[in-house]
Amino acid sequence: CMDVTHVKKATASNDTTTNATTVKTAQEVLTAFRNTMQEKMLNFETTSDNVLPVQLSLANMTRELQGDDRSKVTMQILKFIVNEQAEEVNEDWICHSEPSEFMDEIVISVYKEAPPDVMEEVNKVELPEEVVGQQRAIQEARQRAVAKQEADRDKQLQQLAMQEDKEEEMATLNVHKRDRRTIEEIQLEKMNSNGSSVKRARLDES
Repeated sequence: CMDVTHVKKATASNDTTTNATTVKTAQEVLTAFRNTMQEKMLNFETTSDNVLPVQLSLANMTRELQGDDRSKVTMQILKFIVNEQAEEVNEDWICHSEPSEFMDEIVISVYKEAPPDVMEEVNKVELPEEVVGQQRAIQEARQRAVAKQEADRDKQLQQLAMQEDKEEEMATLNVHKRDRRTIEEIQLEKMNSNGSSVKRARLDES
């Protein structure tokens, strides 16, 4: 007859072996996910579709993990891998995280050509705060520089206008002065001419 104790031990040993084969490490799960994303992106490249929706579920990805390995697979890492594999195939593709009500579930839309509203949202929302702050500082500095240039230009134009007014005034005064000098010279010439004529007449009479 069969030893029942032996059977129970054998069954328990088989169960332990089965459980061991289903448990994976975080590295194994992430590697398998990266390979899956690579295959998806390559297939997407050969199609005429403009968008590829990639659904991510953290619960499904960590189902076969135990202990500390669960904390090593996060949504941020999964999103990074999706972006990474999309850029590996085509750097011009845009990955956009669609709005979700759940923290552990999300859909990432991979666009070959993203519509304008998606591009605006990607540029506005998905930039790190540090980058956004740098861009804001650069924009403010550029605005201050433009304002200073405009103020300097207005000042130069004002000075130029004042200089032109002064030059016009000086030119007008010079014309008047030349006119006066010309009149005086003419009068002197007439007087000299008249005097010379009188002298000549007196000499002729004598």
